[in-house]
Amino acid sequence: MKFRKQAMQMRRSRSILFFSFLLVFLVSESSKGQIATVRPDRAAPGMNVVVEVLAPKTSFRPFGYDSLQSGNAITFINPSDSLRVTLGPSIVSWGGRVLQFALFISPTASLGTVPIALFDSVTDASDTITFQIDSEQHLGTINTSETFAANSNTFSNNNVLLVDSLIVTNATLGFSLQNPDTTASNPRLLPVMILSKGPVRLTNATISVNADSLDGGPGGGGGGHGYGGPNGGIGGSGFTGGGSCPADTIASLGSGGSGDITAGGPSITGVAGGGSSTEDQGGGGGTGSPYG
Repeated sequence: MKFRKQAMQMRRSRSILFFSFLLVFLVSESSKGQIATVRPDRAAPGMNVVVEVLAPKTSFRPFGYDSLQSGNAITFINPSDSLRVTLGPSIVSWGGRVLQFALFISPTASLGTVPIALFDSVTDASDTITFQIDSEQHLGTINTSETFAANSNTFSNNNVLLVDSLIVTNATLGFSLQNPDTTASNPRLLPVMILSKGPVRLTNATISVNADSLDGGPGGGGGGHGYGGPNGGIGGSGFTGGGSCPADTIASLGSGGSGDITAGGPSITGVAGGGSSTEDQGGGGGTGSPYG
């Protein structure tokens, strides 16, 4: 009897071990990495924002079906973060590829990261994002036209600018498209988002995201290029790059990287840029839509 009891305990232990391994395997498999970008990825204490999580174009309903509160569980990985941030309702759209939810940041919230877990009961997909509580920048009154520099000290990784106020008089503000690092993707080609905790006053002033010749402004598609020309027929850069002509020229750039001989650079969500032409037909323009 003692031997049989020990044997049963060993079988039970093996079962528990197998179940634990299976559970870890399933959790690993369900973490699909279905996040292309998060906007905004930061805000200041006292701000209320709607966070938008975008999945890649090729994802199939990673956040479930389009609806309000569609079975998504959004929780803090560190329970104590609920004292810094309050979660609001969520909504899914764009064929299950966009998840939006409200965040209410306490005026007394400490600065730093807030890791958030996302889980969808429809698809069993899970993932995490990291939101940043950060301090605002003080720009003062701007009365001369300037281009905001594209560096990590000014903009977030996803092109978000936090300010205590935005007061512009008799001036135009533009935004640099220069890549802040050496990676293929360029966050400065994403739409610009400015979050101001204080007043926004524009007097005879312009905030410009206009295109610059072939290059699209932040969030805009690059222009397609005709045959030849000063830059060899290369399409413009943008959220997605413009097509080139002829197609064997160096591909244009998109927010997700460089293109190839068939199309301009893709977006960060994986949408191809404008089509390139092997003949003297001209390349197509890129799109600013996250899903084409």
